Amino acid sequence: MDTQSCSFFDQQLDQLVEDQDLYELCEKVEQEYFKTFLQAELGGCGVKRRSSKSTKKTPVKAKKIRSNPPASFTSTSTASSSNQNVSTEINDNIECSVCHVSVSRKYYTNHLKSNTHKNNVLSISREFKNVQIIESAFGNRVVTYRIASDSIANQPLETPRLFLENIKDKIFTLFDQSIAEHFVVKVNFILHADFTQQTKQLNNTFDFQTFNYVVCKGDSKDYIFSLLANEIINKVTNFEKKDSGWSLTKINYLDMNVNKFNPLRGSSYIDLPKDIKNKNAIINVQNKDHECFRWAVLSGLYAPNNNANRVASYISHRNKLKFDNLSFPIKINDIHKFEMLNNLSINVFGLEYDSESKQNKVVGPLHLTKSRKATHLNLLYINQGTNGHYCYIKSLSRLVSKQMTSSEHAIFICDGCLIYFKSRENLQKHQDHDCFHVCTNLPSQNVAKRNWFNELVPSSEISFNNYDRKLRLPFVVYADFEAFLKPINTCTNDPSKSSTTNIQEHKVYSFGYYIKCSYDNTLSVYRTYTGENCAESFMKFIKRDLENICKKNTFVKSPLPLTEQDKVTIAQSKTCYICQNNLNGELFVSYNHHTGAFEGVAHPSCSKKYRTPNFVPVFLHNLSNYDAHFLVHGLGFEEGNIEIIPQNKEKYIAFSKQLNINNNRTMKLKFLDSFKFMSSSLDKLTKNLLPEQFQELRLNFPCEQDFKRLLRKGYTHMNI
Repeated sequence: MDTQSCSFFDQQLDQLVEDQDLYELCEKVEQEYFKTFLQAELGGCGVKRRSSKSTKKTPVKAKKIRSNPPASFTSTSTASSSNQNVSTEINDNIECSVCHVSVSRKYYTNHLKSNTHKNNVLSISREFKNVQIIESAFGNRVVTYRIASDSIANQPLETPRLFLENIKDKIFTLFDQSIAEHFVVKVNFILHADFTQQTKQLNNTFDFQTFNYVVCKGDSKDYIFSLLANEIINKVTNFEKKDSGWSLTKINYLDMNVNKFNPLRGSSYIDLPKDIKNKNAIINVQNKDHECFRWAVLSGLYAPNNNANRVASYISHRNKLKFDNLSFPIKINDIHKFEMLNNLSINVFGLEYDSESKQNKVVGPLHLTKSRKATHLNLLYINQGTNGHYCYIKSLSRLVSKQMTSSEHAIFICDGCLIYFKSRENLQKHQDHDCFHVCTNLPSQNVAKRNWFNELVPSSEISFNNYDRKLRLPFVVYADFEAFLKPINTCTNDPSKSSTTNIQEHKVYSFGYYIKCSYDNTLSVYRTYTGENCAESFMKFIKRDLENICKKNTFVKSPLPLTEQDKVTIAQSKTCYICQNNLNGELFVSYNHHTGAFEGVAHPSCSKKYRTPNFVPVFLHNLSNYDAHFLVHGLGFEEGNIEIIPQNKEKYIAFSKQLNINNNRTMKLKFLDSFKFMSSSLDKLTKNLLPEQFQELRLNFPCEQDFKRLLRKGYTHMNI
């Protein structure tokens, strides 16, 4: 802004002030402030931030505006008043020693905050060569640095890795500067590069953005840089490998976006809310440093008889905990590192104010330990503004009992799953046989497993091993249920209160199923039923049909004579038709157990395992969301194990029922949802078929009128 514009705004300001005493007093205070400001600024060539604890301004009553402005001030003149003894010398313009420009005193602060001034400060240091600030806001809480490479313009193509290695020191210096100012920052990067498409003679600039990285004091900058480099290199490489045809020609610059980050972390002492303090369930150590996490843990491990809230009670135990590579104040995300260093487990809970009950309630856990140890502690995290604080919970039951139950008796809470019990004995049974005995075993090279060939291989190696699943099943069942909506007679609810009224229920009235045999169509059966107790009747009908099939079929057919083509195949076979590995002289002629026909040449061990599984799959379309609600009521029609794979309490992915067939063998029915095996709905898929392709439907419904009716999807309206 030029000097003429500055003088104009000075005159406008003068016209708004009527009291000469107030005007000169304000000028004097402002001059003294800028003298102090400039001494710090010009000496360090940096921006000194104004203290957040500014003094309160005294309100001044407004008076009538004076028409004549006061005497103007210049750099060599003095202003005085016959009625006042206040006389000050004020410089109207200030020269910035960094930018070498003259700026009006009133706008010098804005100049110091400008990107132009900040870039000039960066240019003074050799460390910040080719670095400039292109965007900033919120008082440097968000800053974007644009970093260019120091490479020579005519040198060969600079790859992303060479570019990042060239500016590595600049990134590290900006890391240090940002952490020194904000302690914890969140950083992400955007690489801008030029690409060309030679076939179409096109040129364009693309950018590649990384994830956000949280950087704080003590973090490994080399590790963060390696993550950055790998992410950018992978994105550029994948972009070039696509079918777009773009090739990298030049890397322009890297934008580094820095944002102040306030993670949950404990620091200095915060007093507890009165309602929480009255429960006498927490030890709140009154520390004045940033190590409240240390004192909270020590108060749980070494509780004194008296003065539990004083730091002096734990000084003798101060160095008994390990905090290797951890910095104070401790972040909640770093607690798992502390657990591993000290062989203990910690849960951290929080507080939330409930405006309805006007009380603080415990929420969380903010951190739940992954493995409960013999030494376990529960901590409470409270915050006040940007300050956080950890406390030790000495009685979790006393702290949260009123939130969980209205009973006046004590409750016993499991630290592993946070379920509560009414007696210590029930809690102990839960911990001995349930909560702490559920674990997940991950594959490892140190743990061996046996493969199809009975060889020991590391469990971390994953490959197709169930060759018997390639065998075609001899029988499969396709079924469906039909239901109508039956009105429910209910009373009228109170209209002044919110409520839900059930007005209809689904009533099953019919089912149909088709048993399809893969090798003998005479064994295929279609059944339909309409009446009461459809679910139970469905299970009885299927069992009866399976018993009839088993009576007609022994499932062990004698091998048929080999044809000339079969003999040629056997003589030329070099690999096992089951596992596709070399036979190595092990020749075993395999036959189909249901038809007796020649199948192929296999290893003896493969042929022995290549057996039909002892179950029959039953497919129902949309089983999980609809038909399963009816079918599960009929599974208990006779004794037999029932197994389920639940998705939640109301939906099942699959379930099975074991049947006793002809009192001499068992067979399992596996109920599966056919919708999970299809790429679209059944209605859309059938529209892709021609009428002559519905062979099974035509076979069971030869009447042309019935056949056409079944090709349509419709609904029958029934009034009950």
